[in-house]
Amino acid sequence: MAERADGAVPDPARLHTVVEWAAAMNRLRCGRSFGELDKAARRLPLSLGGPRRLPSSTLSDLLKGRTSRQTLETYLAVCGVPRVETSAWLSAWGRIHTDVPPRRNAMRVRDTQPRHLGVHAAIEVDGAAGAVCEYVLRDADLSTHGVRAKLTAASQSGGFILLVGASSVGKTRSAFEALQAVLADWWLVHPASTAEIDALAEDPPQQTVIWLDELQRYLDGLSLVTVRSLLQRASHPVVLIATLWPDRYSAYMRSPVHDHPDLTSVQREILQLAEVVHISETFTASETARAEQLARNDPRIHAALLASSEYGLPQTIAAVPMLVRRWENADPCARALLCAAVDATRLGFRSVLTAPLLSAAAPGYCQAKDRAAAPPNWFERSLAYATQLLHGATAALVPVAVDGLSMGRVDGYVLADFLLQHLTVRRRTVRPPASLWDAVLDHVRDPADVRRLADSAENRLLYQYAERLLKRAVEVKAPDPVSGRHNAAWRLAALHFEQGRFEELRERAENSDHDAAAWAARGLAQRGEISEAVAVLRSHADSADVHTLWLTAEDLISQGEHQDAMSVLRVYTGEDDLYPVWRLAELLADEDEELELRTLAGTHASAKWHLARLLSRRQDRSRLTALAERDDASARWWLTELDSDGQPTPTLRALLGTAPRQAIRRYAQLLAETGRIDELQRRADAGEATMSEVLSGVLARQGDVEALRRRAEGDLDMLARLADLYRDRGEVEQLRELADGTDGLKTSIAGSRLAELLVDLGLEQELRARVDAGDFHAARELAHLLELQGRSEEAAGLRRYGLHADGAPVSAP
Repeated sequence: MAERADGAVPDPARLHTVVEWAAAMNRLRCGRSFGELDKAARRLPLSLGGPRRLPSSTLSDLLKGRTSRQTLETYLAVCGVPRVETSAWLSAWGRIHTDVPPRRNAMRVRDTQPRHLGVHAAIEVDGAAGAVCEYVLRDADLSTHGVRAKLTAASQSGGFILLVGASSVGKTRSAFEALQAVLADWWLVHPASTAEIDALAEDPPQQTVIWLDELQRYLDGLSLVTVRSLLQRASHPVVLIATLWPDRYSAYMRSPVHDHPDLTSVQREILQLAEVVHISETFTASETARAEQLARNDPRIHAALLASSEYGLPQTIAAVPMLVRRWENADPCARALLCAAVDATRLGFRSVLTAPLLSAAAPGYCQAKDRAAAPPNWFERSLAYATQLLHGATAALVPVAVDGLSMGRVDGYVLADFLLQHLTVRRRTVRPPASLWDAVLDHVRDPADVRRLADSAENRLLYQYAERLLKRAVEVKAPDPVSGRHNAAWRLAALHFEQGRFEELRERAENSDHDAAAWAARGLAQRGEISEAVAVLRSHADSADVHTLWLTAEDLISQGEHQDAMSVLRVYTGEDDLYPVWRLAELLADEDEELELRTLAGTHASAKWHLARLLSRRQDRSRLTALAERDDASARWWLTELDSDGQPTPTLRALLGTAPRQAIRRYAQLLAETGRIDELQRRADAGEATMSEVLSGVLARQGDVEALRRRAEGDLDMLARLADLYRDRGEVEQLRELADGTDGLKTSIAGSRLAELLVDLGLEQELRARVDAGDFHAARELAHLLELQGRSEEAAGLRRYGLHADGAPVSAP
């Protein structure tokens, strides 16, 4: 047994196996029985964490290293180990708490290899050895809020560390090196799927790192419950460490615009649990100095520092400049193959790219003369060119085996991530040829890929491909790739609605197709056939889709048809306080329908708010008082507002903590109506979303573009108001700048206003270019523009049949 020099007690720093651990634990108890130890634990003073329990089963596990931090601390206190030495014992426990991995595919962090975890290989240079070069410490590694500090904190009770940075800037290497420095004795699991993460959450292993490099591969299927379960087990700490590109992080993190569907709520809530560290593309002066020092012994760093390049040092070491040159210097056949790989991936094909898919897609990218001149082995030559290692670091297409146990077999190819990032921007408005769409249709197997490709096709008005993909998705029950909210059958019905295929939808509704029924009803309502629409909805009331009800009702409300909208909303029979309930209550109050509103208020809180609002409008103090005395918070608010004569008084403000959530909006409106803009701004600056939303309306009415622009960076309501102003003023350049960014929600909001402005300006070619880029706002506005230009027949054909892959209109069969 490892002992200290004085032979008194074991030295925890020299314990490396479970056998040594058990012997040390036995030595510490000095022959006392388990029962004696339990009695001693019960007598521990509060200053030593007592009183506690140490039952025999717990002590038996402790000797095997399977224990909790709290139990170990209690045992050490009972055995008289000084508190100053506790941390050394905790470190030893973390090092050898079990000699069996918590999962079949787990291994010690210290035993992991950087290349196996996704670290890019370094360029080959004469005199250099190893797959990766010496690591240049980043400022983000060492700062007080950096990767290593956050890992150290997470090791105490669990945590989620997320490194955000562009492709090939060193995110993965920084995470790997931090783990080696801080948690080398922990276990590491690299899950292949979200199902494996779910399994870990069901039986969380202690002191385990879950490696989630390229987090976007997991986010669309990852459960918030799973992540919270992993992070909330303080006695068995688990650390999640992940990487993500900045544009994807921003797209997930943006809050939704008021009254718009929130498509990324789950992903955003997961990311909000993370401690985020940003990794810069460029080196600081101190980082460069460290690199120069390491360059004396590492010729690869030396070569990268000497290279005259627009790319940063990590990107140069990862052969990024060579990747770009490989693309630029490719012959027509090799370029066609790489174009097919890029387009398939950016359109949503995330599975490995197989040789049959690439060989079928590539010919459509070649001109006729290039196809005629291609040698018989054109594909093999092009594939060899694309998969050639560049300075030993990487290749444009990386061969992979899907089956982790297969040897010497290539199942497909993965595009180099930097090349994907680089060319996605350059090819944003390029139309992939029909050969690409035909190839993915023939070879797509993964349900999530099917849905993403269907969305890409629909957003480009390629209805013939979108319909076939959605029908495939219905067959395999593919989930929504973003929110999981709507199934493929719902999306297929929505597509048929956009095409005006109302009779088909109605026939399917009669055959018990609930998704078709929702959209058939909306089509009927748009044609003014309200009683028929309501009848269809009622026949499917048990499965009524809230989102489609919302769309149908809002269509009617925008036309001033409030009674018809209420007829639609009454179809909803759920007990939850969802949109149909509060919108119906709002309309009932506006239309003075007190009797029905009172009935609805008996079961739904939002209806209570609107009943009280109606009574307030009537100045009915006696009934408001009676309701308030029965502890009706809504009535109490409106009664107090009456007494305040419509002023945002301190009395009203004091009610915000107990009043319904609608009261916050009402108070914000009062601040705006009475000119109390300073308080509105203070509350918005403090992070109150509703205050910010109302403030955005005030600033828009004032035409204060500068104030909106300052606030729009982190506030989507401000951005929406700013985009509205730009559209109304015809400022197309400003809208283009916003719409062409990389932030998903930001570009979507600006893109919708830009599409509307392009219609007003008659800029058809630009609108078509945005359709080619997959801008669904442009896709829905193009037919509108054609109608305004007197091309009604062309517009009707576009809505019904869409476009061919080359942009030509599809003719009626």
